[in-house]
Amino acid sequence: MKTFSVLIVEDDPFIAMSLEDVLSDAGYEICGVAGSQSEALRLGDATRPSLAIVDVQLSPGDGRVVARELVHGYDTAVLMATAHSAEFESLAATGALACLPKPYAIRDVPAALRALADLRDGRPVHRFPAHMFNLRQLASRRRDDAFQVGLSGQAKGPSGLLIGRNFAPWPWPPEGCSPAGYPTPL
Repeated sequence: MKTFSVLIVEDDPFIAMSLEDVLSDAGYEICGVAGSQSEALRLGDATRPSLAIVDVQLSPGDGRVVARELVHGYDTAVLMATAHSAEFESLAATGALACLPKPYAIRDVPAALRALADLRDGRPVHRFPAHMFNLRQLASRRRDDAFQVGLSGQAKGPSGLLIGRNFAPWPWPPEGCSPAGYPTPL
């Protein structure tokens, strides 16, 4: 496996430590761990990581700002982590490639980063880890499902999916998740 440098941006020290351990064990080079927006931007500039896992809500700061800078400044492939499932559009706008909704299993992160690297490099991703969302695909599907109102008065996209206040332009909840979008126990 090619060695990738990974920046971890997580303000919870226990999660950050767990991520660092599991990624190191999986053969990834950890180029830094940041707990705030300013620290993440400083480390990103100093290390120019190939991959990053970025928590959306940082204290202090905003993970979306970090993601945007890493993607546009250093061509870093970014995996966002969030507990707020309604943020997918704003996350896709940062240039991040994928999202791993919280709570997630730490052991899934190495596979998620492998899928992220494949996605960035244009290689086929045969299977995303459970509960991981391809933000490019969601953003593209959202654009493709432009609102078209049928005779019934219900908004439908070209794919035939119902869209509107009570309908999402992609299957919700994701397979294996509760109606709120959280992973269900196996």
